Amino acid sequence: MLPITFHHVHTPGRLIEDRNEFRHYHSLEWKHHFDSNFISFKQMPTTDYFQKIEARLRDFHRARGQNHLKFHFPPNTELPQALNQYLHSSLYDVSVMELYAIQPAEFPRQALPEGCSIQRVDVESLPAFLAMQLEQDLPFGEAYAAQKQQMLEQQFYDASFIQLIAYYHGRPAGFVELIASGHAVEMDNLFVHDDLQRKGIGHALQQFTMNLFPDKAVFLVADQEDTPRDMYRKQNYERLGFQYTAIFQ
Repeated sequence: MLPITFHHVHTPGRLIEDRNEFRHYHSLEWKHHFDSNFISFKQMPTTDYFQKIEARLRDFHRARGQNHLKFHFPPNTELPQALNQYLHSSLYDVSVMELYAIQPAEFPRQALPEGCSIQRVDVESLPAFLAMQLEQDLPFGEAYAAQKQQMLEQQFYDASFIQLIAYYHGRPAGFVELIASGHAVEMDNLFVHDDLQRKGIGHALQQFTMNLFPDKAVFLVADQEDTPRDMYRKQNYERLGFQYTAIFQ
C-alpha cells in the first residue's frame, strides 16, 4: 500500500499561510464549515504558543463573521498534559481522529441485503441525498447546514467527487461521499439512518466503493469515540495513525 497520511485528507479550504510551525486553511465561501477553516500545527505547540495562535485565529475569524476555532495537532503525537488541561478548561471539544486504509481486494465481500440497492447520486436522486445530509447537519446550526447543501450541490458537478446513495425497500437509507485522487480514494461521511443500522447497508455502501475502485487504496478518518471504528477494524482496514483535534464553538 502506498503511504497515506493525514496530509492526504481532503480540505475544502484554501491554504492561505504556510509557516514552519503551522498551516492556516481558510474559505470565506464556506466560512461556517469547520473543516474548511482551521490551523494545523506541524509541531506540537507549548501552551503559551498555542494561546498566541489561538488569539490570532480568533481575531481573524471574528473579522470575517466566523465564531468557531479549530486546530489540528501533529499526527501520532500525544497532547502534553498542560495543553490538554487548557483545552478542556477553555471548553474545547477535543477528539482523537484515526486514519484507516484498505486495499479493495482485502475487503470482506457479502451478499447485498434483501431490499437494498446502491447507486451513484444522479439528478433524480440528488434531492433525497441532500435531504438526508440536511437532517444530519441541522444539529450543527442552520447556517452550517445551508452552506453544506451548497457545497454538496457544487461537488455533485465536480468529477473528483462521487456521491453514493443507498435505498432500503425504496426508502433513502444512507449515503457516502468519495473523493478520488491519483492512487487513493477517500471515503467520507458514511451515514445510515439510525433505525436502519445493523442491516448491512453501511457494508454495502463500502463494498460498492471497493468495486468502483478495485485498483486504488481506500482510506477514511474516524473518531476514536465512534462505534464505526470497530466495524472498520473487523473489515480488515489498517490503522495508520491518529491525530488530536480541538474545536471551540
